[in-house]
Amino acid sequence: YMIDGQLSQVVIAARDLNPDGVPNPSWESQHLTYTHGYGLAMAPASAIDPSGRPNFLVGDLPVRIDEELDLQIDRPELYFSPALSGYAVAGTRVTESVCEGRPNYEGGSGVQMRGFMRRAAFALAFLDYNLVASDAIEDDSEVLWVRSVQDRVEKLAPFLDYDGDPYPVVVDGGVSWVIDAYTSTSRYPYAQRIGDVQLSRSTGLSRDANYIRNSVKAVVDAYTGDVTFYVVDPTDPILQVWWSAFPDLFTPLDQMPAELRDNLRYPEDLFRVQTELYSKYQIPPENFFQRIGAWSVAQAPSVEPRNPSTGSTTTTTQEADAGNTPEFATESGTSRFVPYYTLFRNAEGVEEFVLLRPFVPFSRDDLRTELQAYMTASSEPNNYGKLVTYVVQNEPLPAGPLRVVDQAESEQDISREITLQNNEERGATVQFGDLQILPVDEGLVYVRPFYVVVNRVAEYRYVIVSHNNNASFACDLGTALAELFPGFAATIGDRVDDEGRPLRTGECERAGTSDGLDEEPGTDDGTEDPGTEDPGSVPDDATAIELLEQAEELFGEADGLLRNGDLGAYQQTMDEAADLVARALGLLED
Repeated sequence: YMIDGQLSQVVIAARDLNPDGVPNPSWESQHLTYTHGYGLAMAPASAIDPSGRPNFLVGDLPVRIDEELDLQIDRPELYFSPALSGYAVAGTRVTESVCEGRPNYEGGSGVQMRGFMRRAAFALAFLDYNLVASDAIEDDSEVLWVRSVQDRVEKLAPFLDYDGDPYPVVVDGGVSWVIDAYTSTSRYPYAQRIGDVQLSRSTGLSRDANYIRNSVKAVVDAYTGDVTFYVVDPTDPILQVWWSAFPDLFTPLDQMPAELRDNLRYPEDLFRVQTELYSKYQIPPENFFQRIGAWSVAQAPSVEPRNPSTGSTTTTTQEADAGNTPEFATESGTSRFVPYYTLFRNAEGVEEFVLLRPFVPFSRDDLRTELQAYMTASSEPNNYGKLVTYVVQNEPLPAGPLRVVDQAESEQDISREITLQNNEERGATVQFGDLQILPVDEGLVYVRPFYVVVNRVAEYRYVIVSHNNNASFACDLGTALAELFPGFAATIGDRVDDEGRPLRTGECERAGTSDGLDEEPGTDDGTEDPGTEDPGSVPDDATAIELLEQAEELFGEADGLLRNGDLGAYQQTMDEAADLVARALGLLED
């Protein structure tokens, strides 16, 4: 999306209705009142606010859109989404639960309940007599049926395979769901089936398939439920047969709105299959069975810190190859590097939105961990689906993802910080985000976010940067780069203030790495620990509003304690704030 006139990668999520969270789950609540989700949450993928949380550009209720985001959402309601099942009745005498200023459903895509026979037919179909007995349903009320976007496309075109990860896109003031659809068969002559390629958990691909094309993009309007099947690969012979059989079902790609086409993304599962097979078949035929020059998809670094007692999992090239002649496809079943979407400057210097996945040299038991190459798949409209492989020519080969991570976690400062933050007794664990590869000049820089999970909530804490067997970490990317490359002083803009303005490099503090590492926070300068405030200081006769205001202050203090790594004081402050909220709720109930 365009943010302040610049193409930017964002993290986007639809706010679906949670059927399990409906209060007072009566029949009217579940089918007439709580009928839909509402709006989106969107934040830049490369910026956080002062509290370490996403810098939301779209959020709140009603939907708030930051002025620097070139976007408009006139219909934020989500009547059709992956999370919805069952049916809803819109346009009844019961007022739908909607945000302030929003009208009831006006899509006109449902089936009108005009007449007793129609209501009886639906009551029989759903085995629900309320559809006949309820006086809230009127003749012009509409039944919204098959609200799961996956179910809608499968009922319309069951001969296609569908990706299990629909993604939302803002189109023409509303929200649409895009689902990648595949043509596939297991009967293509002399072709290898998918087999044990590591696919995502939500994959819709069959492992028996030996022919796959992402020939169709299925688009479901989240407000009306209308489905459009856009043909993105008209040369696919299987799709050509289905198109000739159902000419009105498919729509040519040139009729797709530009706003939608700009936000299409290349499917991850197809890319997983392509990279896995390409790594084996990119060698000359005479070397195929000896596997000379073959690659493997790089090993996946763990999202959790390695156990120091096990040592590094990497092995030198000499150890890996000693006495071993590679055999066909004998690599182990270790987890493979998960492709990730990123903005990437290609060989022509043009920035593209791509999927990226690295390779290492093929070896028995995956003992080779050097970086051999990486492949990108473009999602840009003009180059959509173009695969490019960047081969590393350096000798010896540089460290690959698994070795880079091991080396970074072995750095004294980073290892100490992991130990400090990773405290299961306090309910805190360290998790890492995606390891990203950044080509810079003639070298590579690896970037990896560092999170701390407390009470199942993950918050960003640091970023680890690695280059040429060295690693540094800081709470913003600019500071980490400055430590790794002395003299670097650019403003990266990955941390912003309360107004969304970029902070300068160095305007953050790294907890746990100062001389006062072993001292209790809040006691080294004679000041009182902010987490020790006594909730009893709130008068017994305080009003509910006063209690909630005090709780809000404590929640703010807790955020600061969490950022500084004082997990004990953080938990104590959270408990005190929760007590105040409970007291306030008790007063409101009275």
